[in-house]
Amino acid sequence: MSDVYLVGAGMTEFGTFEDKSVKELGGESVYRALQSSGVDKEDVEFASCGNFGSALFGAQGKTVGQLSLKEVGITGIPVVNVENGGATGAQSFQTAWAEIASGRSDVAIALGVEKMSGIETDEMLDVMANAGDRELEGGNGITWPGLFAMIARRRMHDAGTTREQMAQVAVNHHQNATENPYAQRPADITMDDVFNSPIVADPLRLYESCPTTDGAAAVILASESVVEEYTDDPVRVAATTQLSGTYPDDLDIARAETVGEAATRAYDEASMTPDDVDVVEIHDAFSVEEPIYLEELGFCEFGEGDELVENGETQLDGQIPFCPSGGLLARGHPIGATGIAQLVELYWQLRGEADGRQVPDAEVGLSQIVGTFVNIDYGCVIVNILEQA
Repeated sequence: MSDVYLVGAGMTEFGTFEDKSVKELGGESVYRALQSSGVDKEDVEFASCGNFGSALFGAQGKTVGQLSLKEVGITGIPVVNVENGGATGAQSFQTAWAEIASGRSDVAIALGVEKMSGIETDEMLDVMANAGDRELEGGNGITWPGLFAMIARRRMHDAGTTREQMAQVAVNHHQNATENPYAQRPADITMDDVFNSPIVADPLRLYESCPTTDGAAAVILASESVVEEYTDDPVRVAATTQLSGTYPDDLDIARAETVGEAATRAYDEASMTPDDVDVVEIHDAFSVEEPIYLEELGFCEFGEGDELVENGETQLDGQIPFCPSGGLLARGHPIGATGIAQLVELYWQLRGEADGRQVPDAEVGLSQIVGTFVNIDYGCVIVNILEQA
């Protein structure tokens, strides 16, 4: 197995773009990644593209990878289109990583793209039911906001999490996004702003829930044998792991044990511990997720994540900065692109290129994302660890 390195990264601005198609967004992200890398398009031997369901959102839904790459003149190579719920972008990355690690190719592109605007909220919730058991759960009224609202209520009961602690996550991430030119919802908000925003699913409010987003992101991967041809400052993939849940009937929804197991496997693969990690990007689609993942990723024990948030330890100058990009809450969540966008942010952080949101002396970054729910358990969890080479 070859070591795999990131040698380029790029993304579009995240937001609502009525004048841009899926293929245009995808092509723009690939173009920016190529420009950042020095890789010629003729060097690319393989590509994977993550797209959750643009057809369901009323846009192009098939051959999205081929069409996006055609926008920048990359043709005649294997292109794989992948989907795995909210982890779709990270799945695209793992697909390209495996191609390089196996030795089949030396240079690959992993991109993710989604165009979600243009449909009403009820239609959006119906589309998102496809990321779970549509017949059993979606058909009986479970929605993603509703699910995380239930998790929040259970968390408040079991761990003593307060509304203020959850709201602080939203304040932190939106503040981080004010330094991210790609973010959809940068906002210097206060706790009062969070509590005065509309209820999405009680107790979660608008600023505590990710927005509907259009956007794309791409990274370029290279093998150990060619990496020095493209950069003197690559970022190595230290670990990439994926896991599905066990779907017990007595699941403790205040925990995320599948996330914890995936993280344990990633640390083992990287020969690291949580103490080695300097910066983290998580699946913060809803504010309650941050304290849960703080615990499951090994940074503290159960019930202690809320206190770390409250004490500022997840802010940029804290003990373990979470989501300097603004995360899903503020950067935005174009489903097929999000897992790649997390890696783009970590790539910039580890190279010292994150400008006003730069985490000092960042050498190791971790990304975590969840994709689907089955029996209210995580149907897909992907954890990646990157390090300065």
